[in-house]
Amino acid sequence: VAFKIDAPDALAAQFTPDSSGVVFHDAKLRVERWSVATGQRVSVKEMVVFDDCRETLLSPDGKTLVCVNLKFKDSSAQVGLRVIDVESGNAFYEKPNFYDPGLNQWGYVMALARQALNGSNILNVTASQDGRYFVASVGYVAFAYDLEHRQPVTLGGKLKDLAQARMSFVGSDQLAVMGEVKKNGLCSVRVFSFPGGQLIKEAELGDQQFEAATKGQMLVVWPLKNYAVGLLDIAQNKV
Repeated sequence: VAFKIDAPDALAAQFTPDSSGVVFHDAKLRVERWSVATGQRVSVKEMVVFDDCRETLLSPDGKTLVCVNLKFKDSSAQVGLRVIDVESGNAFYEKPNFYDPGLNQWGYVMALARQALNGSNILNVTASQDGRYFVASVGYVAFAYDLEHRQPVTLGGKLKDLAQARMSFVGSDQLAVMGEVKKNGLCSVRVFSFPGGQLIKEAELGDQQFEAATKGQMLVVWPLKNYAVGLLDIAQNKV
């Protein structure tokens, strides 16, 4: 062991894009960055969000925090999205009604209620490994954002109609999305160009979690029979 970080109740840690640091945050929105070379903490920020964050995503470079909240009002539900600059603590993008199924969409409202009660994610969100983009989807709404230029990104092709699904960037220019279950019991994993939405390739996977490897056209998948984790080579459709 080179060094260890004492961080009770921290959420998943991740290497920065250049692998020089480790970043993570906790439920109280404390964001830390540690140096791999020295094994020492180089920065810590205590974020304050008055509307609370039910779900969060920290970008791989540790510079941006995506905050999601959920409110129930007048027999409907509303999912809010806020994008915060970690250094200043200021939100540079905010959309309180990011997703509002409306009064007549009881199926969507009940789905959000069930997700809130059982602690599962109400929104699927993923960031590119270089920290430039993130994509969020909930219900029938999908949204992409350029964190470098701080502006929304227009999704094209098949990504225009992206419904809520497990997804992960593969590099900064491809997006892997889990699709329907096939007759063989496996799920399709389609890889689209980003943000153009052109289908590039398709693989198969069980009902498993996945995320992009730091480098290369592979997905980290888990769990696997007899193994905690594995690598899916998308090009060869082989674990």
